[in-house]
Amino acid sequence: MENNVADSISNLSGTTVNSPTFYAQGINGGYLVRLVSSSNQYITIPTYQSFVSTSFTLEMWIYPTTLTSGTSYGLFSQYAALTQDHNLYLIFSGGNLKMGFWNDDVTSGTTLSANAWYHIAFVYDNSSQTQIIYLNGVQDTNRSSAGPYLGGSGAINIGNYYNGSNNTYDGFIDQVTLYMNARSASDILSDATFSTWHSFDCGIAFDSAPYRINGIANNVVLAPGRVGQGLSFNSSSSYYQLYGFPVLATSNHPYSISLWIRRTSTGGGGLVHVSTQSNGAGWCLDFMGFSSSGQIIGSSYSTAVKDVIGPILSINVWTHVATTFSTTNGVRLYVNGSLIGSTGAMAYSASGATNTVTLGNSLTTGCGTNSIVPGTFYGYLDEFRLYSRELSAADVTTLANP
Repeated sequence: MENNVADSISNLSGTTVNSPTFYAQGINGGYLVRLVSSSNQYITIPTYQSFVSTSFTLEMWIYPTTLTSGTSYGLFSQYAALTQDHNLYLIFSGGNLKMGFWNDDVTSGTTLSANAWYHIAFVYDNSSQTQIIYLNGVQDTNRSSAGPYLGGSGAINIGNYYNGSNNTYDGFIDQVTLYMNARSASDILSDATFSTWHSFDCGIAFDSAPYRINGIANNVVLAPGRVGQGLSFNSSSSYYQLYGFPVLATSNHPYSISLWIRRTSTGGGGLVHVSTQSNGAGWCLDFMGFSSSGQIIGSSYSTAVKDVIGPILSINVWTHVATTFSTTNGVRLYVNGSLIGSTGAMAYSASGATNTVTLGNSLTTGCGTNSIVPGTFYGYLDEFRLYSRELSAADVTTLANP
């Protein structure tokens, strides 16, 4: 939703109905659309797309602002007729997701809440006649002996569902993606939780993860990395910056950070700094960095900053470092695939606003007090990855052994 409803892949561009508003607060740092149900706002795509006896997957990010029990809110639909298997709809039924073809439905087992971000995916596998609903990358429910869909006409509507009257959605929508095949569980997990991946093998700025959150480099240069190319940080003004990540700004939501580093100096410095302002200030914290003696540290914030302090890292040696977070396990710190320690169970009090992630420099002082000495990281950095899920120990081991 880059401030319009154009289709960046195929010819299914849409038009807005009743003037919805676009905001620069999207999942990838770009724009999203705000639909107001009371104003009957939605997006329509007049170009016909056949779903007849066909597999498909629909994915999107949503932030509902109203979910009332007993009320339907359209997310994606194609209406041909109010007869069985002729009205395709992906909707909220109260707080539950629902996928159906009219009298041929499946409803999620999880009830969602308003004012929170969710990645949702609806899959129809025509070969097995199975409807599947995914929530935040994980299968929530499925139903076999479903369909096939038979409606041979109708526009696509985003944010509206017709069942004799319009049922419009209330909230934000971003990254609407339609695939004309049944996507695998691993593909959907990646789309939902792989926030950004900068390998630096396709240039300095390029993001290899699904949402293309390209970086901004300041006084860094490409250099040999741990895997292919990496970045060299050799100046007090060196940093690499990314913008967006509203899920990282959500309190208690799990996350994981992974990267390779090779230090060229001792002492402190910030590796991964998160802030609500591009100058490093506002709500701000070094999530990963070094103590004055060169110990690697992973941090997060609850009512106060909590740290996991690791070993001193040798200079001129490539080291894999990862932190993971969930409310059950708290912050866990891994070095070269080995678990070093954890905070234990804790809450995460996030910024609640769009974040800037800065690599290699804290940019400022006076953020949350922890054992990390703010400042510049001198050395090389490669394969930065950020996830909106808690990676398992096996996941981290895989990343530490490319």
